[in-house]
Amino acid sequence: MTLSSIKGHCAQLVEFTADELALIDDYFQPLILKKNELLLRAGKVCDFVVFINKGSLRYYFVKGIEEKTFDIIFENTFFTDYPSFNDDVPSQAYVQALEKTELLVIRKSKLHELYKVCPKYEAMALKISERVAAGYMQFSQAMATQSPEERYQMAMELRPELFQRVSLKYIAEALGMSPETLSGVRNKFKVT
Repeated sequence: MTLSSIKGHCAQLVEFTADELALIDDYFQPLILKKNELLLRAGKVCDFVVFINKGSLRYYFVKGIEEKTFDIIFENTFFTDYPSFNDDVPSQAYVQALEKTELLVIRKSKLHELYKVCPKYEAMALKISERVAAGYMQFSQAMATQSPEERYQMAMELRPELFQRVSLKYIAEALGMSPETLSGVRNKFKVT
């Protein structure tokens, strides 16, 4: 598994020297998940951050017997279950590979070591966290204020890869609508 994607991504966020980027080789471990394999189960503490080198993850919750997709995460993205990771509490979510997925994993203890060795990584983590928080705020506002048509249009503009790589059931859940509503909305856009 190549580390060029993660290094390029990090370099876009913070200015690193070649030696600082080389630290990734020592701190991140490769992990390959098969399609539908779980990375995290509800009830377990998330003590890691992953970088998705190739593939995709579904972040979802189970209420009763019903699964509810909250987010779909693709390549060149860092991911963790923030509430569990930050507070060392059991996760309420599941994280599943939607396809064969190549990850680079760093455990929380190693991440804190990396911060001490090179504080620029902590600055990068803060930037990533701020972007994630802003994204979830935007998503919450859209869920509260936008019609299904507006949410669909926003997803098409901001995340067109969803519609090529993810089942409509999961997309509908992530957009806060039933699969039937999503189908109707898609048909309206095809006609216009």
